[in-house]
Amino acid sequence: MTAANLQADPPPPWGYLATLGWALLAVALCGTTIVAVILTWTAWQVGSPSLELLDEFLDEPFWVGLAVAIASAVLVAVVALAARLRDWSARDYLGLRWPTWRDLGIALVLLAALSVASHIILDVLDARNPVSLSDEYQSAREAGALSLFWINAVIIAPLAEEILTRGFLQRGWVRSQDSAQLGIAVIAAIWAALHFPYGWLLCADIFVMGLLLGWARWRSGSTITTIMMHALYNLWGMVQIMARA
Repeated sequence: MTAANLQADPPPPWGYLATLGWALLAVALCGTTIVAVILTWTAWQVGSPSLELLDEFLDEPFWVGLAVAIASAVLVAVVALAARLRDWSARDYLGLRWPTWRDLGIALVLLAALSVASHIILDVLDARNPVSLSDEYQSAREAGALSLFWINAVIIAPLAEEILTRGFLQRGWVRSQDSAQLGIAVIAAIWAALHFPYGWLLCADIFVMGLLLGWARWRSGSTITTIMMHALYNLWGMVQIMARA
């Protein structure tokens, strides 16, 4: 192997524990950013920063949406930095490459099939729209922050969550065909667990969705594929909430 070839090959991704550490750091800084926004809001409201007005803050959909948007940007910045520190471009490490039309088409067909099946099952179980999601939608509409709510749900959340999970975690934890199934399942379980406030039925649905997203990332090599799938899935959920609001 020539020196030119050695230079062309990227170093291995972060190891299993290092990948977990970076992900936890990203989530921690994401949470810290949200706290900072809360303190800023309370300082503006009462003249001094305080977490005692947390309940009042949660009743402000615009500020909650803004906090989520800023925190998501921080999360993406942290994992992009981790990629750069491993001597990769963030684009390559996180899989931000366009898929082939064939891979994208297959992924979207499977997404449509899963969406129909999920709709039927959750409708039978009366669990399509958790009360908390419907309440959040209603609060955002009443506060005039519905546009930000839609942007967060359909663009920002899919982008940040996919870059962290199918982008960063899957790069570090899914290294070969042998490790693909277990790694994809673990990442899907973690992703589903992050949605536990919405109830176990929706978490189960999200876990199955996570398996499909992980497979699509593995097949296509593209996180853009899963971002698009996630965005369409959330869009479908938002349309259902809007129809029932």
